[in-house]
Amino acid sequence: MQFIRHIKHKINIVLNPKHRFYYFRKRIFQFLIGIIIIQFLFLLILIWDIPSLRTLENPHLAVSSQVYSRDGKLLGNFYDEQFRINIRYKDLPKTLINALIATEDIRFYHHQGVDTRALGAVFVEMTEGRVRGGSTITMQLARNLFDNIGRKKSIFRKLREAIVAWLLERNYSKEEIILFYFNTVNYGGNIHGIQTAAKTYFNKNANELQPHECALLVGILKGPSLYHPIKKPQKALERRNIVLAQLNKYGYLSKEEYEKYKSLPLGVVQKNYYEDYVPQGTALYFRKALQQFLKEWCEKNNYNLYTDGLKIYTTLDSRLQEHAERAIQNRIPYLQDLLNQELKTRKPWEKNEQILIAAMKRSPRYHIAKNAGLKEEEIRKSFDRHVLMKVFDWKSPNYEKDTVLTPWDSLKYYAGLIHTGLITIDPSNGHILAYVGGIDYRFFPMDLVKQERRQAGTIFMPFVYAAAFEKGLEPCSIEQNTPISIKTQEGDLWTPKNIGGWITEPLPLIQAFSMMYNIVVTRLTQKVGVDFLIDIAGKLGITSPLKSVPSLGMGTADLNLFELVSAYAPFVNQGIWNQTTFVTKIEDKNGNLLADFTTHKRKAISEKSARFTLECLRYTANNGTAFEARSNYRIPTDIAGMNGRTQSHADSWFVGITPNMVTAIWAGCVDRRVFFKSYYYGQGAFMCLPIWGEFMQSAYHDPTINLPDRSFYKNPQHKISLNCLKNEIKKERTN
Repeated sequence: MQFIRHIKHKINIVLNPKHRFYYFRKRIFQFLIGIIIIQFLFLLILIWDIPSLRTLENPHLAVSSQVYSRDGKLLGNFYDEQFRINIRYKDLPKTLINALIATEDIRFYHHQGVDTRALGAVFVEMTEGRVRGGSTITMQLARNLFDNIGRKKSIFRKLREAIVAWLLERNYSKEEIILFYFNTVNYGGNIHGIQTAAKTYFNKNANELQPHECALLVGILKGPSLYHPIKKPQKALERRNIVLAQLNKYGYLSKEEYEKYKSLPLGVVQKNYYEDYVPQGTALYFRKALQQFLKEWCEKNNYNLYTDGLKIYTTLDSRLQEHAERAIQNRIPYLQDLLNQELKTRKPWEKNEQILIAAMKRSPRYHIAKNAGLKEEEIRKSFDRHVLMKVFDWKSPNYEKDTVLTPWDSLKYYAGLIHTGLITIDPSNGHILAYVGGIDYRFFPMDLVKQERRQAGTIFMPFVYAAAFEKGLEPCSIEQNTPISIKTQEGDLWTPKNIGGWITEPLPLIQAFSMMYNIVVTRLTQKVGVDFLIDIAGKLGITSPLKSVPSLGMGTADLNLFELVSAYAPFVNQGIWNQTTFVTKIEDKNGNLLADFTTHKRKAISEKSARFTLECLRYTANNGTAFEARSNYRIPTDIAGMNGRTQSHADSWFVGITPNMVTAIWAGCVDRRVFFKSYYYGQGAFMCLPIWGEFMQSAYHDPTINLPDRSFYKNPQHKISLNCLKNEIKKERTN
């Protein structure tokens, strides 16, 4: 208050109306007050939109989340608009830092964010109508960190940059500013940060960069599109050599080193690293399913999957994944050739055009036309016009073929295409080890492991036997294998038949299981009760709706591979069901543990029933309908398995089991009305079992995985006598 009174007193003296220069002084005073107000308003406008001090102290960088396999391989990244992987200061090559300073800001260590010498020259040239740079590294960082500074070339932007740069220098050390700069700088498109750029252009980590590579990555910053090393290699080379010359000029490189590195080629890779994630590479379907899981976790825990730089450690084994994908790529083209031969003379869509109409209504082209307001007749006509298109083709490079077809003809082509899905888990903990959701993610992004349900057929039979064992039966229990008629809810009589119409003398359950006799399954379903069977299937892990009908035991329900593999796992895990799991742990970008995922488990069936069912599966893989699993493939461990097929051969299945892994496979065409006419070709033993056999054979012989050769666990308290097995079972064919 005393100070204010003092100021008022001085003003009154200066502006004394009795003073002879009163009017002159008053005008001068008003002018000065006006200047102060204008300067205040100018400063207010200038700083109105700059970041707050709190933001400056804790700038948030959008960092891509990284996904790792259990064997330590980077599978990919989840990112939004910016693909960035952060790096530590100690991992920045010294030459990289020197190149930046020599090229962009040689006085970096001698100013406090603003180089007054350079800035003065900038203002002079801008008043003369010329535009030049002059931003220090810290001013460039301010622009990279805070979008509201803007990028328009103007004095206002320069002043904003200068203010923020000065504040940054007060809050951070020079080393931190350099680190922030290299983690935020843009290399064109959605590539941000030096680590991402090093991976993109040299397929190496930033700490492995050589001096000439450092010079290139610093040189690109002047104009990522102008000096793109793949699209414009000559300009990029010239720019790199300018940076090398700057390093030599300021003593960071000797003359000899300069000449040496100047003579080297660019040495960039011909494929952008970030393309592996948009999307290419391995385990694409797994990453898609994982993404949904992570989005839900992030929403619950207040994290952003795309910008928070999470480190996600998954259960997937990249080596097993590669073996699984290769097995599919080796088998399905062979099956496709066989089906193509059949379809030359037997075209299901000619007898039933609804196959193509249904395919048309599933297509993106149809939905785009529908949303545009076209009528059905107009849409149908548009499908008869020839267009240039890319189609999936096993025999073309990268499985991609350029051709000219009508969309209607492409529907016929795709209707006859065989698809497949595969999932492998560790039965002891539910960890997903391999996951192939389709034959090619680019053309067919729908996940056949989780999103598609198909008729189970005989692959459902083990659940019936498990229910029977829960009721007290054993593998050597004898069952009739002669026709049985059952009254349905509609009042009709339903009489199931075995494949080929065979009936036999009464036989042990384990042998009936291995031969997949429908009549025995139906009799067991009647004995245990359909509702009890539904209950057991649910406890084992089947989540799809199951209708309480007599034919349920024969696999009339639709299931997906995700639940099927989960439901088979308790047979090899002493009756314990484990929730199928994608992730083991999640860390933040600094390596701090955010979540450690433990398996949810429960008792599904008794250990005794699990052992009995496993013994039936084991006998089937060694002596029954799946005997080729043992006879055709050199798999050096104990195995068990089950074929699956439906009456029309539209759906083929195989579940293969070893002590370490349970694998479920499905194969077929998208439309169930398109299938192999031949029962032999359409069965799971022909379509799916060889995929599993090759997959397991290559996995068990891979020295980098080192899978153990061991037998299934056998509790000595649950002894199984198989003296009931008959060397020959009398059978005959019925009409």
